[in-house]
Amino acid sequence: MERAHRLLPGEPLELARLADRIDANLWLIWSSPADPTRTCNSIESLGRSRRNGGRLPQSGPHRHVRVIGISIFHDLLPLPAPAHHQPPNPDEHADIDADWPALPTADFPLFLATCRRRLAGDTFDQLNITYRAEAQRADEFVRRHRHELTPGRTTGEFQRQLNAYLRDERLGTAASGRLALIRLRAIQAALLTRGVLLRWQPTALGPAAPDKLTTWLTPSICRALRATVSTHAAAVTVLSLHLTAAPDRFAHLLCRNVDETGRYLYLPTFADAAVYLRADWAHQLDRRDEDECPSYGHTTGKTLLPPYAADIIAAHLAHRRADGAGTRRRFFADPKNPELDASDRALTETVLRTCRRIGVDPIWLHRGHCEFAQLGAGPAPLTDWMAARRLDVKILTDRGATL
Repeated sequence: MERAHRLLPGEPLELARLADRIDANLWLIWSSPADPTRTCNSIESLGRSRRNGGRLPQSGPHRHVRVIGISIFHDLLPLPAPAHHQPPNPDEHADIDADWPALPTADFPLFLATCRRRLAGDTFDQLNITYRAEAQRADEFVRRHRHELTPGRTTGEFQRQLNAYLRDERLGTAASGRLALIRLRAIQAALLTRGVLLRWQPTALGPAAPDKLTTWLTPSICRALRATVSTHAAAVTVLSLHLTAAPDRFAHLLCRNVDETGRYLYLPTFADAAVYLRADWAHQLDRRDEDECPSYGHTTGKTLLPPYAADIIAAHLAHRRADGAGTRRRFFADPKNPELDASDRALTETVLRTCRRIGVDPIWLHRGHCEFAQLGAGPAPLTDWMAARRLDVKILTDRGATL
């Protein structure tokens, strides 16, 4: 346990009793110049009382309490090589589509140690390289957003950025569920060292939970959309599946918010913020000073779209421009009357009909008392993607987690 010097007087003894009960080793990392002798003596007294009180045989096991330096501590633990000993980007040339073996279900504090025990040596070495490189990337992500972790800030803004990072760069783009699990465990460990707790509840996702960490918009779904429905229905379904969100999250998109080639879009948090956000092609047409927003505080920033879905978004944008829609017109219009904007309800029904046709169950659009029914409803912070995968984040302080 780290920061053991901050424990109350009786808490180290309680931890020692628990470790003794479950036959576990207890490490207390003392990061203070204060003398730990008193704590050591109290824990040793527990061992003497256990022997002399008759609850253990006279020859029963007893772990001696030792005070050791951090260098000896590292020698005693079977730690893998530090991250800086690995190549800076080792998985750039690795085959990320390789079929990883079955991975343990241990939570992130024990994941790497459990993999070391259960996997073959060469398999673990490859996993360890991927794990360490992912932890480095997560650490760089936190450094880019460290101002959002300053004391007094809520988790909202950081959670929005983390939601986009996991969806667009790390988990959503993983080649398989098992690779996504390795990345998730490394990200969780890296965030914890920065005072951020990222929790995952896999049991709520049922069997094969790691497979549900990746994007739910697959190439096969895009092929089905191209073959069966209009560009309007295909585009709104693509965004709903990719963002794991109901259409009220993106019904206020303007044509100028979407890239001409369908590679990305700017996702405004509020409808009145959409006018400030322009894709590259729109910059050539819109040059009004009043459109210049002083900050991007009302957007999740540039939202990348999967390359296999880009042509669907680009085709619908071309269709809207052929209808005479300017850059300030809504991206989704009423299919029967392009002069009218599509309502949230109409877009939701379109997504439901399309999903039924291609055999997809959008759980975030369930009605009634379903536990997923509220994922696409309500105001920002636009973290439906994480919520649907049972991921949530807390910023830790010395007083506990912040809201």
